[in-house]
Amino acid sequence: MNIKNFWLLTLLLAAGPVSAELVTSTSGVMVTSRDCVAGKTVCDSFGRSTASEVDGLPGARQAQASLDEATVGKAVGSTMLTDEPGGAILKASINPLPGKRNGANSIFIQRYTNASEQAESLTFLATLTYEQIIPAENADFPDKYDEEAGTFDLGSIASAEIGIFAMDVEAIEAGTTISDNMDALMGEAGLPEGIEPVELHFSKAQEHKNVNGTGTTELSGTVAIAPGDSIWMLAILQSLGANGAVISGTLSTSTTVSELIE
Repeated sequence: MNIKNFWLLTLLLAAGPVSAELVTSTSGVMVTSRDCVAGKTVCDSFGRSTASEVDGLPGARQAQASLDEATVGKAVGSTMLTDEPGGAILKASINPLPGKRNGANSIFIQRYTNASEQAESLTFLATLTYEQIIPAENADFPDKYDEEAGTFDLGSIASAEIGIFAMDVEAIEAGTTISDNMDALMGEAGLPEGIEPVELHFSKAQEHKNVNGTGTTELSGTVAIAPGDSIWMLAILQSLGANGAVISGTLSTSTTVSELIE
């Protein structure tokens, strides 16, 4: 996977206003609802967002947002950073009405520096717990469709991603409004000119798409950090579904750090 195409790295990296903040740790949430567009099924594709709420960013240690309307159904997300490096609890759940497509997106990003005089081994751990109830008719929805050269997944899932990367900046320059930063996160703003992140690890849990039931998936990545060096850790939890699906996910993250003995 090319790190430049890792959409999550657009998080907070859009060019912000002159008064932009410098962020080394932050969280954010975005919940949305869309209308399904019927074809052979009730949801062959879907339109642009008809309702959304955002919270957090830049620099927020916790964020939460929700939609609970008679016309769209429910979408709820939250992120809370713990006091431990790389520690967070992310939650995302949706229950769209028939003919609607809802999403809950919870994220965090954080920088860790090896302040010791010894090389360190850092393991970034994440546990995804999910529950999914998917109407039988939704199984006939197309897997994907393209909208203006963008690919959208119509499946129902609680999906988790974690990444570790190196980037030659001490802090990310973030815009000053929640909406600006979430637009950067969910869009294609890209990285500032001259910044070249190096992907060290990437994991994604999605093997349970369109599957009814409950389950747990473990994700982890380990990297070596030289004295004085820094790495960035990020995580995203998404619950996505349409037409009466009930999707709920929780992602808990932590890190373990130990002296690296070569």
